[in-house]
Amino acid sequence: SLVETVNSIIRPFLDASRVQITQETLNLIMFYHNHRRYAGGKRKGKAPIELLTNTELEKHWLDLIVE
Repeated sequence: SLVETVNSIIRPFLDASRVQITQETLNLIMFYHNHRRYAGGKRKGKAPIELLTNTELEKHWLDLIVE
């Protein structure tokens, strides 16, 4: 289900934080999830944001955050 999928994405970050997670942290998790490239499968080498917008990312997700 959708809730289980979202929980599986957020759970490692919740376990590491030990405190309540802030909106800023959730935004960072969302950004990371949408900009990281898939390692395998039919979407290998593509990021979710690339599939949504049909445009290629020019930089690594960490470089985009630093800007």
